[in-house]
Amino acid sequence: MDYSYELENITCDSCATYIKNHLKDDKRIVDIEVNVANGVVNIHAHTDASDEWLAALADMGYPKRGLAKGVEAIKAKTKSFVSCKVGKVEQIIKK
Repeated sequence: MDYSYELENITCDSCATYIKNHLKDDKRIVDIEVNVANGVVNIHAHTDASDEWLAALADMGYPKRGLAKGVEAIKAKTKSFVSCKVGKVEQIIKK
């Protein structure tokens, strides 16, 4: 089954790398695609764990589009900035 989420703060391939690396160990997930241009994460999985995945994504700084407001939006933006930089380091390490 395919699950698609429109998220905030996805700005580059480093964000995508971070998201993929931090969800890849979930055995329910078969594949993860991140469309940076549209801020969309597509998860192909055997079972639906949307609530868990959305919570994990929000914890990384990528909340569902339109949900984070005010201080929560600022916190998410800050977390996503850090996540993005970690993703950049992870990309360099893999090379």
